[in-house]
Amino acid sequence: MHYVIGTAGHVDHGKTALIKALTGYDPDRLKEERERGMTTDLGFAFYSENATIIDVPGHEKFIRHMIAGATTIDLVLFTVAANEGVRPQTIEHLEITKLLGIKRGIIVITKIDTVEKEFLEAVKEEIKNLVAESYLAASPIIATSVITGEGIAELKEILDHLIDQAPAKEDRGYFRMPIDRSFKIRGFGQVVAGTILSGSCQIDDNLEISPKGLRIRVRGIEKHKKRVEKAEIGERAAINLIGAEKEEILRGDVLIEPGSLTPTHFLNTYLTAIKTNPFPIKNRMSVKLHIGTKETLARIILLEHEELLPGASGYAQIFTEEMVVSEIGDRFIVRSFSPPLTIGGGKVLELDERKIKRHNPFFLQHLSRLNSEDKKTKIQEIINHRGFAPISEKELGRRVGLSFLNEKLDELKKEGKILWIAGYIATDNYQAIKEKIKQILADFHKKNPLRSGMRISELKSQLEREVSPIVLTKAIKELLSENILTQDKEIIKLAEFKISLSAEERELMVRIIDFLKKEGFSPPDEKGLTNQFPQEKKLAKVITILKETGELVAIENYLFPKETIKKAEEILFHLLKEKGEVTASEYREKLNTTRKYVIPLLNYFDTQGITVRRGDVRILKK
Repeated sequence: MHYVIGTAGHVDHGKTALIKALTGYDPDRLKEERERGMTTDLGFAFYSENATIIDVPGHEKFIRHMIAGATTIDLVLFTVAANEGVRPQTIEHLEITKLLGIKRGIIVITKIDTVEKEFLEAVKEEIKNLVAESYLAASPIIATSVITGEGIAELKEILDHLIDQAPAKEDRGYFRMPIDRSFKIRGFGQVVAGTILSGSCQIDDNLEISPKGLRIRVRGIEKHKKRVEKAEIGERAAINLIGAEKEEILRGDVLIEPGSLTPTHFLNTYLTAIKTNPFPIKNRMSVKLHIGTKETLARIILLEHEELLPGASGYAQIFTEEMVVSEIGDRFIVRSFSPPLTIGGGKVLELDERKIKRHNPFFLQHLSRLNSEDKKTKIQEIINHRGFAPISEKELGRRVGLSFLNEKLDELKKEGKILWIAGYIATDNYQAIKEKIKQILADFHKKNPLRSGMRISELKSQLEREVSPIVLTKAIKELLSENILTQDKEIIKLAEFKISLSAEERELMVRIIDFLKKEGFSPPDEKGLTNQFPQEKKLAKVITILKETGELVAIENYLFPKETIKKAEEILFHLLKEKGEVTASEYREKLNTTRKYVIPLLNYFDTQGITVRRGDVRILKK
């Protein structure tokens, strides 16, 4: 694994000189930086084969550059000059690194050759008081001088130990590199540089510059000024691109695997206001948002409160003026316009596509579960929030990381909380789909008591917008296997549903069927049947029920009992087996009826897939 070390501290507290003493490199790459003796942008130095140091500017005017560098560091060299002690940017940089979720660091006191021992001890106490409640509380404090060399060897020894003991980085399974430098080289074209946060890339890979949506190809890769074939998670790399020659690529753009991340204007977040704020963060407050290497104007929508007091935390949706490319778990910083101060920061819990309503208890509970430190809770909530659409293992990996994913998914499956149906779906959501199907059919039966059931295509059409087709099909099959539903061809119904008939209606049904059976292959149409039963007020209802249940088959308004249709089919089948093909006249003679019934019957058998018409004859389809 490769690790990124970053500096933090007030301007002119010796960060750049310290890096030069550690590495032999001068990270100030700009001419004006060397002339002024002040870092104004990000600088880079190579500490070892598996570690890079990012030098950040300490002046308050260049805080945006400091954040762009600090956002990808694994370990901080928190620098305080012995002759000045804690200064405003010392405090601000500490707050920024805390909000960015940095967990490891070394406190380095510089310029000890300029002060007496008593003064140095006082500075140490001042620093200890400052970091007492932070991630640096138990960090080693190393006193150094780049002039005398004192403390440099000890610092290297501790730094090497911390690098060796550094935890593995969480891979998301796809390539992502926020761009912090972009420049052109004559003869090579566009080059971008940054720290790879996930995945790997190699020469000839096809990648995307997001949010521009620009597709490019990797021409070459450099690490530590050496050409290489491949760059991986944690490494700093300079990547030469093909396909971006005419495009303006800026710090804040992100190099990604094509289609892996969708740019958005909406970030659902957990926001913390720093304790040193001179004023609260108010609802709908306009701020500068720093996320990854991107800086953009944004508006904060507090979801629980009207304001966040200094030191308080809460859930917020952040609406960005420019589209941002982010991922769940990314850290961010917010700064006020006037005065220009760091006022808070936090982490991204979810990417959204729309504004969300404030004071929604269900959504706040959802964000609370996403904010849980328990990884299994977070995974279950992501799956549950997908509703009736399954989520793939690959997509889950992109959201929460790969290292613990399979273990937690196995636990959730054993606990019966999730199912695999072409992806993961919450068991409760799957059961809700089945209940929804049952309710739709119950409502249909209530509104249509004389219909035998609902067309399955109609049932699916009512659910297809919210339920994945593969999940819907499985739910229906399961309900059929459980005998909760029954299906007859295209008609589906609740198994318990029956068309309700009175004794009078049942008696009339028998009389109608008996009459039509006697008519053989020359039955009347509905009007003719009405003339046969002129006194029956329930005739229309009974005929409707008989057609719905399949007891009667209406063919061009002629009403055939199903037994008569079956007999007509058997006669046609035997005739075709005997002769190979049959004309309407031959079939008419066998049925002993007229052409006005034979032609509708033959057309019906065509539509049923039994016969095929070839000119004036029919043949068996199979």
